[in-house]
Amino acid sequence: MKHRSRLRVLAILVAALHPASAVVARATTCQDICPGTGDCVITTNRTVQPGSDLDCSGRSIILRSPLGTLEVSNGWFTLRAHNVTVEATRHITASLSGAWVPFGMALKLSGTLDATGFLRANSTQGGGTITVEAIGDIFVRDATGEVKGIRAIGEAADKPGGSVRLVSDGVIVIDDEILAENQGVTGTGGGGQIFLKATGSIAINSLLSVHGRGAGGTIRILTPGNLDVTQTLKADGGGAEGNGGVISLQAERIVINGPLVAQGGIGTSGGQSEGGVVDLRAGALGLSVNSNIDVTGGADGGGTIQAYSAGNLTMGAGVSLTSRADLNGGDAGEIELRADQLFTIGQNAILDASGHSASTVVGYGAGITLGACELSIATLVTIKATGYDGGEVTLVGQKTLTVGATVNAAGVDTPGEIELVYRGTCSNAPTKHCLSNADCTIGCNTGACSAPTTTGATFTPAPPRYDNDRNLGLCSP
Repeated sequence: MKHRSRLRVLAILVAALHPASAVVARATTCQDICPGTGDCVITTNRTVQPGSDLDCSGRSIILRSPLGTLEVSNGWFTLRAHNVTVEATRHITASLSGAWVPFGMALKLSGTLDATGFLRANSTQGGGTITVEAIGDIFVRDATGEVKGIRAIGEAADKPGGSVRLVSDGVIVIDDEILAENQGVTGTGGGGQIFLKATGSIAINSLLSVHGRGAGGTIRILTPGNLDVTQTLKADGGGAEGNGGVISLQAERIVINGPLVAQGGIGTSGGQSEGGVVDLRAGALGLSVNSNIDVTGGADGGGTIQAYSAGNLTMGAGVSLTSRADLNGGDAGEIELRADQLFTIGQNAILDASGHSASTVVGYGAGITLGACELSIATLVTIKATGYDGGEVTLVGQKTLTVGATVNAAGVDTPGEIELVYRGTCSNAPTKHCLSNADCTIGCNTGACSAPTTTGATFTPAPPRYDNDRNLGLCSP
């Protein structure tokens, strides 16, 4: 009995000298992580009980070195506060061991999130959920020498990426990675979801990825302000049957200076994948596309690229938009770009909606539609919708139409069609629409019908078909 008593005394002394080895109660309230009132600096690890709602409303929380962290295992917690600052190397982490249960975190802030450290909800059972709702701004900062950001990763072959949701009544600035992807080398784990919404502007200056070994996930970004993208947005599927995912961007002004990738998993033999969808919607301040967009697919076909601007639309020189099929006789996907005002395409740009055809397989070209009040396509541009059967290329300029491109809708079996849609007017009757000078005969007076400018352009098949009968509502006559 004396021996056992001595052991108990020894255990108490060890726990007192080494607090980390003692049993630490899990936090269930704000007072457990931040005793007292006012702002709180956390410099030690705080473990949170799953299911807890830590209501620190009105108080600011700072996670600081050496060990300032919040962690939850096998579950979910909510933190309510004013500002939350996660300093470099510090983190808020949700983890999972054993069987799957929903896990992650929700930060509900009356102020700002400023994260130089990281938020993480990874597991071998699939990615968790990270939600931040802030009345103020959200900053995900680039920590020098570290790549941390926000991560909700499925770490095993068949386990999907998780979900990241950031909503701000201010601005959102992303300077470090956000990953909601599957990182398996094999298997069919799909990509997750990334959703960003702000009342102010949004700037994406680092990688956003919902890559899947199976199907790619979804990236959706919304703001009534400006959206600037300078790095890659990635929603690709990586396996033979990994279809591309969805990238959807909507803002008053959109500037794309980083690649948008929603390929199907065409990098593997026998790829049956389908390309994904890229959807861009800009307001009156316009859309500028200065980097490549790729929704290439395999046997199940290319994906879809669609864009609309209520103002101007600019596609920069050398930019490539690709919805072709690259394997096993796949059909191409559609490309449709429209602007209510001026739409310009710079030299050496490429729009490719070609099907994949080989000796034993046939793939068909798809449709490419480019339309605006005023459409101007520079020389050395390539517009391609070839296949076993060619696709259909429609170029619409309701006020002016200038084409200097090489336009190819050839088919091995059946050629496609090229159509130029414009609103020709008669020199002797400016309100009268026409297709040829004969349409401008008024009594004994025959005027000239205005026509598109096609200097430097080549069309296959030739000649293109002209049509001014359709009013697509892109601008006033």
